[in-house]
Amino acid sequence: MQTSNEKVDNLQRDLKRYAEVSLSSFDNLKLVFALVSSSSATNKIQEQEERPLAYEASPFGPSEQTQSNLDETNELNQPIYCIKWLGHWIHCGNTASYAAKVQVLDASEQSTEIDRIEKSRLREIDVPVLTLQQIEFICMDHAHFDHC
Repeated sequence: MQTSNEKVDNLQRDLKRYAEVSLSSFDNLKLVFALVSSSSATNKIQEQEERPLAYEASPFGPSEQTQSNLDETNELNQPIYCIKWLGHWIHCGNTASYAAKVQVLDASEQSTEIDRIEKSRLREIDVPVLTLQQIEFICMDHAHFDHC
């Protein structure tokens, strides 16, 4: 049976196949869910603690917003989509991004990226679990429109 670190390493390896594909941040959520689901289907049914959870995370609450952090050009101040899986955070991009990269955060990056977000501001979201074939169609669709 694989350890959680081995599972995360496998996810990172699988994500490398999609490194050149430019997907939106929400499509990145669907990609990660599909990869996790396809690997868990071959490795028995997921335990409850292994189920990935998707969140929309906002870095600031209304009372903390100032003119400097309301600047929408500042990426650090934009809400993000992220996934918590096996104790790791996976950053899927800013919510408004149409061309985001997936990043599995290591311990030092987690403290930098995720700690700036109040845990009370995590809003769990439902992500449709797609097959890998459906993900391929999404990738082809994005490639077509990037080309046009």
